[in-house]
Amino acid sequence: MTREIFIKRIFDYKLCTFSRGFIPDIVNILTKYNLNYVLGEFLKSGLFPNRCQWKRLVNDHVRNCEEFNLCERMKTDKEFSRFGLLHNKIQPYSIWRLALHFPQYSSCFKQIVKLCVEMRDDENVFLCQYCGLIYNDVILHSVLECSHTESLRDQLWCVLCTIKDVDFVCYLNTLSNYHLLHVLLGGIVNYDLSSYELEDFRVNSIVIVFKILQCSGIL
Repeated sequence: MTREIFIKRIFDYKLCTFSRGFIPDIVNILTKYNLNYVLGEFLKSGLFPNRCQWKRLVNDHVRNCEEFNLCERMKTDKEFSRFGLLHNKIQPYSIWRLALHFPQYSSCFKQIVKLCVEMRDDENVFLCQYCGLIYNDVILHSVLECSHTESLRDQLWCVLCTIKDVDFVCYLNTLSNYHLLHVLLGGIVNYDLSSYELEDFRVNSIVIVFKILQCSGIL
């Protein structure tokens, strides 16, 4: 009986004679996540995926749809121009996951994330009041170029030398400043590190980057 009532309401909805209740919500959700073909197959043949198949289908379609929307927004929204280089998956950003294990740095992590999603002005150049160099990316300049923060930068490299081995430091040195900055801010590290080493690297690099940005007056 339940099945017959459901089918009747679906056809009423398609004929525009019944647009209340849960049927419009179901149709809208299935359409949003490209799952309306399942409903079409059910109406045509009476077949519907079993519970495990349906759960897997829903998870896959929702994840694919939301990741696509996230990537599209990051491509078009200038506020996410930097954050899009650091994170493009439907899961908590690596810094937020670190905050669960290192609550003593939660304020530091919060300010770094906030900085990463602020709108960047890439079209203009600026003169550094500390070292006199011209730059167009204030975070990159402060962290990796400015002589005013050189002692903290030396401290950063000393700490990074203890994370893994000399090959890891060499790998970091081969990166462009632009790429290196985003690795230090919690981006993808294309090097074979254990989960503990990766966590150690991210915590230390982000905490020292935070100190550098404080020294520069950015935070």
